[in-house]
Parts: sequence; C-alpha cells; structure tokens
Amino acid sequence: MIIMDLESKRMRIYNNECIKTNFNNIDKYLSDCDKNYKLLCEIKNEALDRNELLGSIISFPVADGFAYYQVLKIKDNNAFVVVCKNLGDDYEEILIGKEGWIKLQFVKNQLELNNLFRKRGNI
Repeated sequence: MIIMDLESKRMRIYNNECIKTNFNNIDKYLSDCDKNYKLLCEIKNEALDRNELLGSIISFPVADGFAYYQVLKIKDNNAFVVVCKNLGDDYEEILIGKEGWIKLQFVKNQLELNNLFRKRGNI
C-alpha cells in the first residue's frame, strides 16, 4: 500500500490558501471569487508543470458552471479529492460530494478532458 499526500510533499492546498468569501458585500465577494479562481489556476498550472496527479485540479460540468476538486492523497489506484470552495457557485459533483475516494484512472481521464477544453479557454 502506497500513500502519498500533499502535506507530506509540502505542495499547495487550495482550501488552505483561498479567501473565505462572505456574501454580505457583493463587490468584495465578487473580487474574492476572482482572486480565488486565479489561485486555483495557479495551483493547477503548478501541478501540470510538475506532471503530477497529486495536487492536480480536476473539474466537472455542473448546471451552468463547474465543480472543482483537488487531489490531496493517492493510495494504490485511488485518489482522495476535496471540492474547492469559495469560487462563486461552489458546485459539487453529485457522485463525489464534498470529498471522496475515486479511481486514479478517472482522475487521469478527467485531466485529459480538462486539458482538451482548457485549450479553448476553460480551466
């Protein structure tokens, strides 16, 4: 059994760095969501540059937006993913929820799909 996690590798964890949004001030809320999205893109690009699955960001289309998840642990052929919040709609993929273990191959497939559409301007 092989376990890898972000904290032991000292990589960036989105939910530890993002600004916690507050809807009381709409202008600040929108600004914070934009800053968090830029942070999400930064972390995703760092993982892509390292060519690593650990720390990578995957997305799933949901309603009129996306649900974003970060791979925080890898154990055998599975990946533990956690939803990335404070981005606006804060969608969750219905089968994963807030966090969960998914097949590593599913992460690889999703990254390939994300990269295909990223060339068209999406994350």
